[in-house]
Amino acid sequence: MSNKALWISRHSLDVAGEEELKRIFFIDGVDRVDFAFSEDPEKALSELKELVEDYKIFGGVFPSQLWFALLKHVCRTNLFDGKEIFLVVSKSLPLENDIRKFKFDHFEFLMF
Repeated sequence: MSNKALWISRHSLDVAGEEELKRIFFIDGVDRVDFAFSEDPEKALSELKELVEDYKIFGGVFPSQLWFALLKHVCRTNLFDGKEIFLVVSKSLPLENDIRKFKFDHFEFLMF
């Protein structure tokens, strides 16, 4: 099992976020993967399970079909038993040139 967290997203995890994960979980760092999940909820869940296989801690920016399948299965099975997922909570910054940007604020954690 890797002593790193896995970040699955097309959006980067900033330095403050990575440092916070290291501090909380005593991990060596964060591996990143840019991945486009299937539109099919069950296939997306299967893809996620395969991606996190070697990690105890994982998080990312997930599409709604994956969140639906994830929560449905977590309530019914032990699919991710013993793993922890981190959710990034960001604060929005003022608009700049009609573009809204976000800044890392903190993590929320779920243990399965």
